[in-house]
Amino acid sequence: MCAFSVITILVQRLCDVLSGVTWRAAAASIIVILSFLFSADCGVYSLAALGITIIVALFCSTREPIERKALFKFGALAGAFIFLAALAVNFFMSGALFDFRFWHDVREVAATYRWAMASSMQDPARTWFVATTAVCVLIFLVAWLWRDPHSPYITRRPLFLQGALLFSVLSLQTGVIRSDWEHVTLGLFTIISLTAAILIGSTNESAGRARSYVPGYLALALTAIFTGPLPLLNSSTLLMADWKHLPKDASCPAGMYFVDQACFKQGDFLKLRSVSSSVQSGVAGSDPIAIFPYENIYGVLARRRIAGGVVQNYVVAGNYLSDRHLAGLAQDKPPLLIYSMDGVATLRLDGLSNFTRTPQIWFYLQQHYKEESEPAPGILLMRRDDLRAAKWSSHAMKLIGSQQIDTLQEGLPIDLGPLPRWPDHGQFLKLDLTVRYPLWWHLLKPCRLTVDVALADGTHKLAVALAEPNKETEVWIYPGEEAQLRNYFSGNSGDWRGAAPPIPISHIALWLDPIDWLSVKPTGIAIRDVQVVQILG
Repeated sequence: MCAFSVITILVQRLCDVLSGVTWRAAAASIIVILSFLFSADCGVYSLAALGITIIVALFCSTREPIERKALFKFGALAGAFIFLAALAVNFFMSGALFDFRFWHDVREVAATYRWAMASSMQDPARTWFVATTAVCVLIFLVAWLWRDPHSPYITRRPLFLQGALLFSVLSLQTGVIRSDWEHVTLGLFTIISLTAAILIGSTNESAGRARSYVPGYLALALTAIFTGPLPLLNSSTLLMADWKHLPKDASCPAGMYFVDQACFKQGDFLKLRSVSSSVQSGVAGSDPIAIFPYENIYGVLARRRIAGGVVQNYVVAGNYLSDRHLAGLAQDKPPLLIYSMDGVATLRLDGLSNFTRTPQIWFYLQQHYKEESEPAPGILLMRRDDLRAAKWSSHAMKLIGSQQIDTLQEGLPIDLGPLPRWPDHGQFLKLDLTVRYPLWWHLLKPCRLTVDVALADGTHKLAVALAEPNKETEVWIYPGEEAQLRNYFSGNSGDWRGAAPPIPISHIALWLDPIDWLSVKPTGIAIRDVQVVQILG
């Protein structure tokens, strides 16, 4: 929102005075590049803010040829500056001007987030989301009727009103994709804040500068404090927090314990201290460590670098980011792995098994690490052993052949048909499939894929899975209890065979259910094959 506001002021001022094109374009491009260096989503939104502002300005200046010429020059210079800045980023990150790997990573992270991290929007978040958006859009429409192209206040100018509405609607994507309370709050923040700015800007223009601007900044500050359920933005949190007296020694409130300039409850304190101490004694300070699935805090507390190609491990999904992360692990060869077991020491994101979310990462780690110790319940330290990879092999057997399903009935399973005899020591299921969606899923989110594994004793395991829309995807399922995955890191390969599910699988079905009211229904599904895979040592 800051990027949008500054860029809008730059462009509006350019339209007013028709001078300073070069430095304004340079300033806008610097804002965009710095946003990308902060995070992928901030960069994408800032680049969108630049594009929206230029397009709206051109639309508003259709009858002013000189103004349009300045805007075309501004856009061309901004694009050139962004490209040159991107080359500079390439050089400082990789030493090569034309190594665009960072930008490819940014694009993939932003694209993957939409389908891999989508979550449901429930009441009252849905009611709040719809009602707030409707009220704010109504205020924008009324403000448009009262617009003044010559107003000294930018919030009454056509450029701001059109651009702010478009940018606000785009910012709602944050809440559309990941629709818990916190992300809905973040998604609504922009449209609420810009609406408040419009209301403040509609006051008497003859008022002094202080009366005109101070209330606007105050409105934005109050919006940040009182908008939504974010703990950091909760008024009681801000009023009670003593920001100037963070703990600098081991003095903590009763029942709390000091670790790394913070006070923790006893359970968290014991776990963090035990794991970080084990890591510090297990590897040299210059050595990196691997983390599975995503608890980087252990490496931070132990003052060890986290290996891999993606910092936020939980966003790793799809072929590109998985390969990127694996390349980082293969390059660093971390001597130690911290492995947190599902359901014991780590949470499943959106009900998805961490093995199923990143199977390629799990198999790489299983090939190169063996269990060494358990410093806390469910948290395993594993030592690198590259000899395991030399002896590692797998065997796959096809269970189901190709199928094309063009009619999907909501609320009914997709039956994949009877299975042949389940092999002895069958361990993993691999489904090779493509779920097809219409083009507009890019504005909303896909459905939830669930694999229904029926066992011979009549019980079922429902495994939530990820399938990238319109892309061939391998879905891996471990049919047994997730805790048994620990056995695959044993130094004795006989324990791997013993970890196979004890009850054969008799039937497989798929469910494609809407995540919420913003989900897009798929148009079909193509299944290339379903295999049972055994890993051998």
